[in-house]
Amino acid sequence: MGFLYRWCEERFEFQVIADDILAKFVPVHMNIFYCFGGILLTSFLFHINARELKVILLQTTFGWLIR
Repeated sequence: MGFLYRWCEERFEFQVIADDILAKFVPVHMNIFYCFGGILLTSFLFHINARELKVILLQTTFGWLIR
């Protein structure tokens, strides 16, 4: 398991990304519920995108080719 972690860390530098995210300052007026709006919007956009791909693949003539 340690080998897999080291291999991924060498290529993707997860620790550097995590340190960068954790070093950012969060304003006082923001709380956990404020962040949920962005998370919800992002999830909704991914859902719409996945649904559109499904329509293109299954209901459109030569949809597999278009994708």
